Amino acid sequence: LNYDVFDYILKPVIEDEMITALEKLIKKKNEEQNRKSQDEEAKKLLEKSRPLLIEKLKREVFYLNDAHEIEERIKFLDIRFKCELFIIMVMEIDDFAQSIGKLSYIQRQIQFMKVQNVLNNVFLFEREALLTQIDEMHWAVIIGDESNDENILKDKSISFAEKMIYNLELIDISVSIGISDSFENLINVNNYFSQAILSLEHKFIRGKAQIIRYEDVCESKNESIISIQKLHDNLRKVLTSGSKEDISRFTSDVFKDSALTGTSTISMKYIVSSIMIGTHVILDEMNIPNEVICSDILSLYNKFEKYETLDDMKKALIQELKIISEGISAQLKDYN
Repeated sequence: LNYDVFDYILKPVIEDEMITALEKLIKKKNEEQNRKSQDEEAKKLLEKSRPLLIEKLKREVFYLNDAHEIEERIKFLDIRFKCELFIIMVMEIDDFAQSIGKLSYIQRQIQFMKVQNVLNNVFLFEREALLTQIDEMHWAVIIGDESNDENILKDKSISFAEKMIYNLELIDISVSIGISDSFENLINVNNYFSQAILSLEHKFIRGKAQIIRYEDVCESKNESIISIQKLHDNLRKVLTSGSKEDISRFTSDVFKDSALTGTSTISMKYIVSSIMIGTHVILDEMNIPNEVICSDILSLYNKFEKYETLDDMKKALIQELKIISEGISAQLKDYN
């Protein structure tokens, strides 16, 4: 067996037994050769497919909840990192629905290629970066640092975020960036991806083209406590005064209070909806037909629903209230 003996034949040698033994040996060697060829073909195919498999992993790793599968796929694809500390950055295109989202499919793809090209250049010399497009308006990148120093890594993420915002502004694309806390193991990537996404929700208060770190996000659940009745009383005075300055002051006060108390996107939209409902109530009490002055409630709600930031919503509300106030003044003159 030490000499790789395949079979044995007893003496005296019988011709048929010899032929059978040789046929078995030939068959075995052919099978081994076939397996070897198949293995070599599989290795070649894997090597050719490796870039695609890595791209697939980069897209899916943010959503995989199975830590064991993530670890297996990283080992299988032989992805190695010199660092042990990571941060996730998620980039969101601002006003997507009103800008790139309105373009044709081909035009959108051209824009995405431009964005990808900018990001590739930003991370060109960053070996420890995994960059991928998540969907039409989001890109995500995992970065690390060989020093494994948390403060250095945080500064590094801010520096990259600033470059991303600046370079994309050069091609007239505004973006906001959410940054997760640092973490030590890629199998935890899903949790920290969620942190970066949650950070971006605060774009509503902070505005567009901002860098929002998860650790800086106010986690206070304190919501703005605004009396709807008081709001409507003030609204009545503002609308009937016909003063644009009063409207601007009223709106600024509402939004100022909301920003200071960290009012959520949903709560702020509820407040704005309440203001618009209040205008309809006031018009009814004054016997002024709503349709003469402003849209129906659903149309107004849908209009304000699309705004991504507090500032955008504030400007739109001021404009809407000015139109309503002018309409009230015109109706009152007709009555007189």
